[in-house]
Amino acid sequence: MILDKVIEYMNSLDSIDTQEKLELFEKSIDKYILQLISNSDKINRLNNDYHNLQEEILNYKPRCIKEIIQSNFEPSIYPQSIFPNIQYFYTSNIQDFNSFVQKSNSCSDNKRKYALIS
Repeated sequence: MILDKVIEYMNSLDSIDTQEKLELFEKSIDKYILQLISNSDKINRLNNDYHNLQEEILNYKPRCIKEIIQSNFEPSIYPQSIFPNIQYFYTSNIQDFNSFVQKSNSCSDNKRKYALIS
């Protein structure tokens, strides 16, 4: 909403390679935002747009492909009979290699099966 124009403006720039260009860019963005917030009609319209978008997001169903891709719902809510491999397409909660080794070593059976990891 507000950022759309800022992104448009940023895309129209060639480059910001000097301090002067950076200051000019910052001033123009500040001016644009000040114009937006000084106009109460625009503020009300933006608030309404925001609330409408939030309402639309809240009305999404968990089985919508967009929701599955964005991982907005816990994978366990999807029935295995309809989505048999859904758990393989979610991101891992393991942050780095050390936490991976720690998690794999947490089960003694894993140490025996996967000796190269530990």
